[in-house]
Amino acid sequence: MAAQRENDAGCAIICMSTGDDMAARVDALRAGANNFFTKPLDTTKIIKALDTLIEQGLAPLHRVLIIDDDEILTRLYTTLLKRANILSEIVTDPKQTLEMINIFKPELILLDIHMQNISGFEVARLIRQLPEMDIISIVFMSTEIDIQKQLAAIDHVGDFLKKPVWPDQLIATVISKCRHARKLIQTQNKLQNTLREYEFQKLAMDQHSIISITDANGD
Repeated sequence: MAAQRENDAGCAIICMSTGDDMAARVDALRAGANNFFTKPLDTTKIIKALDTLIEQGLAPLHRVLIIDDDEILTRLYTTLLKRANILSEIVTDPKQTLEMINIFKPELILLDIHMQNISGFEVARLIRQLPEMDIISIVFMSTEIDIQKQLAAIDHVGDFLKKPVWPDQLIATVISKCRHARKLIQTQNKLQNTLREYEFQKLAMDQHSIISITDANGD
């Protein structure tokens, strides 16, 4: 497994064993296994795991929108994200934020707090006013050293990165937040599909229940 990981880091690995002890699971995890199944195999669970792994492998690149009026810094962030195979767009004029969100459809927004004419807090509130944008993750980035303002930023959107942001920290945060956002979108879509199916079933039952015929006993 270690050799396989070395040759192809992107290859998914599923371990199968007759044993189900914790030590075996930990060893498989440390060796790079994506899943661990015990024999005899549950076909339904295997298929579900394969579907998930394939979807992850075919998933489109993560999309990040950077809103910051510091052009030099935003170009640096874009370069770092590109090296990590992450798509990014830049908005240096916060007034173009909503338009760019509609065009680019980001999973994550990196937002500076201190900008000319409008603050990052105000931009975040404008984004959250639109229901279709409420699911987009937002991370504040700032040189702000006031702990109260940092806490206010976290209270607003849940995350805060202090500038300058180290490359590894930036990339790790972006990937984590994008994955979380993607899971939320998938869950929301599944919920909407379930509700839609329920509405269809309800409509079909209502149409069939418009007329009922009973005998004198009500049967």
